[in-house]
Amino acid sequence: MWCKKLLSIGMGIFAFVFIISFVSAVPQLTIHSPQNMTYNSTKILVNVTSNEVGDFFLRNERTGERQILSANVTGLETYIYASEGNHSFNIFMNSSVGVGNQSVNFSTTLHNPVNVTSCGFLSSSDTKYVLNNDISHSINGLGCIYLSGSRNVSFNLNGHTITAARASGLSVRWVSDIEIFNGTVNGSATLTTGKRPYLLDLEGTKLRFENLIIDGHIGALVWGLNNVVFENVTMNSSIGFWFYGPVTDTYFINSSIMWNGKNPHHYTIPSGFLDWSSNSIFTFENSTVGGFPEYDFNLEGAYTDYYLRNSNIDISKVSYPNWVADTRFIEQHLIIINVTDQFGVSGACSVRILDNGLLPRYHGLEAKLKTLGNPTADIYIPVEETGEGQEWVTEKITLARSSSPAVITEYEFSNYTLTTRGWGSDNYSQITLDLTDHNSTIRVDFPITTPSIGEELPNCTITQMFDLNNDGVVNIQDAIIVLRFISGKDVSVSETSKGCEGINLNPF
Repeated sequence: MWCKKLLSIGMGIFAFVFIISFVSAVPQLTIHSPQNMTYNSTKILVNVTSNEVGDFFLRNERTGERQILSANVTGLETYIYASEGNHSFNIFMNSSVGVGNQSVNFSTTLHNPVNVTSCGFLSSSDTKYVLNNDISHSINGLGCIYLSGSRNVSFNLNGHTITAARASGLSVRWVSDIEIFNGTVNGSATLTTGKRPYLLDLEGTKLRFENLIIDGHIGALVWGLNNVVFENVTMNSSIGFWFYGPVTDTYFINSSIMWNGKNPHHYTIPSGFLDWSSNSIFTFENSTVGGFPEYDFNLEGAYTDYYLRNSNIDISKVSYPNWVADTRFIEQHLIIINVTDQFGVSGACSVRILDNGLLPRYHGLEAKLKTLGNPTADIYIPVEETGEGQEWVTEKITLARSSSPAVITEYEFSNYTLTTRGWGSDNYSQITLDLTDHNSTIRVDFPITTPSIGEELPNCTITQMFDLNNDGVVNIQDAIIVLRFISGKDVSVSETSKGCEGINLNPF
């Protein structure tokens, strides 16, 4: 009986403790704004409070990945910029008692373009955003602009500046088909207590950054990119491009990444590219990486290809990893071919380009699967009706195979052999091309021979062509020739040559 009472009391205490724990297992969030209503505005206040101290964050609905907005706080205040339609705002907090979240649905009545006048969330897909003035943010450790979980968005900085006062200046995560252009993103040039001074915070696919100046401690902190273009972008930083996840098919065109003269935090060194990824592929076209004191490339990843196209890259300033890894620097030239025949006439054809055979030649998918191979060992360049075609062709590959220390080998692929049949010809024309000692676009004149009957045929004017009987004038006699031919009567060729391309005909 006594044991039963103790058991009953114990169960009661356990139930009480369980209920208390259950009630306080997560932080309780209150969204004061936005509210469940329709707004006649594209700029809406965000005001969220919590009964616990913790970190506010956004979450990727597919992967569960978190994006920290503000740490060790009880409140969040910023803005949402939204275009016409229905919207959902979902906010999370992680605290010592667990993870809580709250959401609200709202709608707006105004639509594109959406003017941005302060920091906040660019939350709408299929929207054009325009920055109306310089902006910065330092509240609660927030970054300035957050563009997350959206598609088909353009953000025109309109010549203005985004300042990353405490965290990221421009965070672009979990997105597709995004354009950001025409302005400046800047911030602290050195690491400061309580700040995360990286200017771009990036993860997504099909992105374009154009006509931008990025000036601060870390130019871009990258979690993963695919099909991305940086064009006319200037980065001045301690670390230019710091990437953790794979970065594939990413292009720097007419861009530069230069040292700002400041050292980064204690556990790394100044560098244009800091690679912590598993595998990545970059292409530099008419671009520059340089000015860093020791290394322009600090490679702590595994397998990365850098395509160097008419670019100022010093591949002697590279720090390679100590573990098993392959790094390739693939130096290429833009070859512009101009094909003309013996009469100075151009036309459409295909030109085959074949390297010197130093390495085995792989084709198609197989070429993508081989490290030790020239990606342009055997390719075809289509030539348009103008007689012109172009392609990037590999001069040299520098391959670093590292497992402490790196073994670096150079492979050069000149001379190339160019072959074509031209138009209407069964005979091949062939020339050779040496890519060494070039540092710019190479123009190649490719003369070919096309078949002709007898002597070269001169050109005729329209009047000469209409003068079918070759008497020096165009009159009724020439018309009679046409009428006789149409009616099925014989039209004979005269013995005297016209002296130009055409037919000399006798109507009688």
